[in-house]
Amino acid sequence: MMTLRSARTSVRRWPLRPSASRRRYARARGLTLVEVLIVMAIGVALLGGMVFAGGQIQRSRLKGSASRVATAMRVAFQRASSTGNDLRLVIDMDQGTIWIEESREKMLIQSKDLAGTGGADPATDAEKTALAEADRISQGPQAPRASFSPVAGAAGVPQPLHPGIVVKSVDTAHDDAPKVGGRGYVYFFGSAAERASVALAIANSGDEKDVFSVVLAPLTGRPSIAEGVVAVAHPRDDSEASEAEDDGR
Repeated sequence: MMTLRSARTSVRRWPLRPSASRRRYARARGLTLVEVLIVMAIGVALLGGMVFAGGQIQRSRLKGSASRVATAMRVAFQRASSTGNDLRLVIDMDQGTIWIEESREKMLIQSKDLAGTGGADPATDAEKTALAEADRISQGPQAPRASFSPVAGAAGVPQPLHPGIVVKSVDTAHDDAPKVGGRGYVYFFGSAAERASVALAIANSGDEKDVFSVVLAPLTGRPSIAEGVVAVAHPRDDSEASEAEDDGR
């Protein structure tokens, strides 16, 4: 008869092995941690690439909008030179559009014009209100104001800037300070133009690198594009005005 001791010793002890489902679960848990790290790394790389690409796209749009304004200045100057009429580039800062207008009347530029049009007929309600208030205060004879109307063709139709690009300011010789809202006007007289600088910026960006200025030379009517905000000189007398013209500002 087999004793209890021999029975115990004769029992073969098999090592405990985890089931297949447990092995798969353990493997899955380990791979999930690795995968999370990989996904996070890929996500960071993709996010950085998207931010960089987005910035490049916006700067490209900023350059394109600046070129659009510069082209409009060239067209206005060439038309004024060829026709002898007075023209102006209209910059609607609230709508983000530009177009060219022409007058067959000779305009007397006014640097202290309270209507904000430089001496031309008011075009917006705000300009008409300002002019009425100025006339009420002065109560004297006023210089005649030239009326402007859009030129024929595409140049006279409001052209929008590129998406995400805004007009930061319009600084001209006939304004005492840069305009930051409403409409700004840049005038062209025959073979000359007024000093002007139109600053464009990427919307919602406070970086000065995201600002381009289109600067108009008064003698040649040639526009140039520069980074940052370029201020226009506002001469206090004839000598300062002569120096500003010599500098092309």
